[in-house]
Amino acid sequence: MERVTAELIEQPETYIPETWKVPKITRPGMFFRPAATHRCCAMEQLDQILARSIATFKELSLKVTYQDSPVRACCYTMEQVEFTVNLWEHRNNQKELMVEIQRTSGDSEIFYRYARSIFAALFDGASTERDGVALAPCFSSHHTSNLMRLFEHQSEEATQDVLAIVVNSLSSHTFSEKLMALQTLATLVNPTTTLPSSAKEVAKAVLLGEGSSMALNGNRIGHDFIQKQLMCLVISRRWLNETKDGNRCLVDKAQYLALEILANGVQLLENSQEMNRLTGASNGSLLIQSLGERIKNAATEPHEACLAARVLCCIDRLQPTVVRTRLGIQEVRVAETIGRDSHAALEVESQKLRFALEVA
Repeated sequence: MERVTAELIEQPETYIPETWKVPKITRPGMFFRPAATHRCCAMEQLDQILARSIATFKELSLKVTYQDSPVRACCYTMEQVEFTVNLWEHRNNQKELMVEIQRTSGDSEIFYRYARSIFAALFDGASTERDGVALAPCFSSHHTSNLMRLFEHQSEEATQDVLAIVVNSLSSHTFSEKLMALQTLATLVNPTTTLPSSAKEVAKAVLLGEGSSMALNGNRIGHDFIQKQLMCLVISRRWLNETKDGNRCLVDKAQYLALEILANGVQLLENSQEMNRLTGASNGSLLIQSLGERIKNAATEPHEACLAARVLCCIDRLQPTVVRTRLGIQEVRVAETIGRDSHAALEVESQKLRFALEVA
């Protein structure tokens, strides 16, 4: 009891969010062609644009790397879309500032949504809007509507068919095919992109290993294959039965998607028995330890810390002792401070987790 009281009293360590230090506006080269997504304003508004940019990045829960010359912000969204916000002196008018947003990778539809929000905040003074915390991967509304229609009438049969395709893809030797399978699962277990009843069915099949075994190339694949693959990625940050790391970048994307699937699916578990099956199958102590490490690394990986906090909060709701005996509240406080300074979604999820732990 004394240790818990001391943790509650102890103040979180100081965190200094990253930002531009000495930004120096430069003029682009002769052959520079700005992206279609750009807007201009008077150079005298530079300080205002910089301040609004930092505030907007926080509200949109972006992970950002800043560069002073040329003035640039490399942004990463929770949907794994990457883009840069560049500030230039207009080539034909030194009194004019150009703000350019250029997509690097990820879904173009989601990118344009972010670009519109940033421009509105910078130039129109509009507040940024988010449809809740982003936990779905890069799927367009067209793909989402197709998934809705797929499950509309024959949800049970459709679920088994899709899971069979996912198992086949996860068993592939091609990393890109495995990633596509994980992206599909992340969408299927999200009740905002799939019918809620189907999302719950997929979540239980994926996280609890429910369902029947499947035939693949003449071999029987256990019904818990997807579950084991996901937990291996979340806990060990590697593919199941893979001894080599392969492409580290693709493995990092895979473990993030696995964490996303867990964060989406765990919210759909309904009772302590189901949660016990999840923590028992994944070795609860290792899972909590892995998620706790992500909370500790919130300064460098805020997106992962945000998802980890959401998973821990869901586990704590149904199995309080599992989390509270293995996770220090001070680590959550530090993550909440980091979120308050630079990442809105992390602040929200860490605050929920802190409230849950303080109730104990």
